[in-house]
Amino acid sequence: MKPLEKFTWPNPKRRVTEHAHPLARRFFELAAESKTAIRDIAYLAGLCHVTIGKWKDRHAPNVTSLEAALNVLGYELVIREKREPKAKREEPALK
Repeated sequence: MKPLEKFTWPNPKRRVTEHAHPLARRFFELAAESKTAIRDIAYLAGLCHVTIGKWKDRHAPNVTSLEAALNVLGYELVIREKREPKAKREEPALK
């Protein structure tokens, strides 16, 4: 494995926009907390850093890529039941 390069965090030129997917926004928060460069995360996850960068404002991450990036930070993607399920819709009676 090649040695990881040192990069500064965060990149002041591109911010995570309000249009970014909520999971992508949370990913960038976790990356900032860990002070891990996106290039390092991308390299360890087997992704291109440009792909991760596009999550900031252009594209939503796919599940496989997001899970790989989260694993680098020590997190995993989990499916769980909603805390407060919505009221069930009543189906209309058939006539």
